Amino acid sequence: MNAASPTTVCEHCGADIDTTEWYPVETEVEGDGTLRLHPFCSDRCRSAWVP
Repeated sequence: MNAASPTTVCEHCGADIDTTEWYPVETEVEGDGTLRLHPFCSDRCRSAWVP
């Protein structure tokens, strides 16, 4: 995520996501207890993503 811009990229396809709009995410708890958010540009990409 670029601090100067409210965008991030889709975990599956790499498309830019405008974070000022709703977008789907998946969460994952890492071994050390850290919560990681995986953003997606669409429900289709979220469904196709394999961690």
